[in-house]
Amino acid sequence: MSSAVSDSAAGSSGFFRLVHRRKSGQSSPATRAEARDALAARILSDLADDLPDDDLLDDLDDCIDLYRQGSKPRCEEAEYLRALQEARDHIEYGY
Repeated sequence: MSSAVSDSAAGSSGFFRLVHRRKSGQSSPATRAEARDALAARILSDLADDLPDDDLLDDLDDCIDLYRQGSKPRCEEAEYLRALQEARDHIEYGY
């Protein structure tokens, strides 16, 4: 009976070591925040390359919220707003 208990305890401790290893391999919240910030900076940089300087503010939500409908030709306006929304979604969802 004692061997069954010791085998069971060894098996469960092995399990907990495996779980612990997985947890310790995960990134910290600070690392995830840095990765998210780096992704956002890359997306904004790519967007800034595609748009004129006066079309892009520091905050994408401000760009979308403060945009005046009709201030650009209709085709350009739709493309501009779509690019801003796609960039915001990419940053928000992390892809």
